[in-house]
Amino acid sequence: MERLARRVAGTLTARFSSRTRFWLQFEGCATRPDAGSVESLRRLGLQIHGADSARVQALQRRHRRSAA
Repeated sequence: MERLARRVAGTLTARFSSRTRFWLQFEGCATRPDAGSVESLRRLGLQIHGADSARVQALQRRHRRSAA
């Protein structure tokens, strides 16, 4: 378990800091919406979505390889 925790610690930190940043940006955009903050929020959301999609695809490939 400790080996697994060390292996995923960096990934989890990166993902959750991005999500925290997303929500902080979202709150700022809700209180004072301007074109720059909306665009920044959109890009950050796309980055998070892309990272999640890549993770799901990697898990699916790993599952297919182990099933074959």
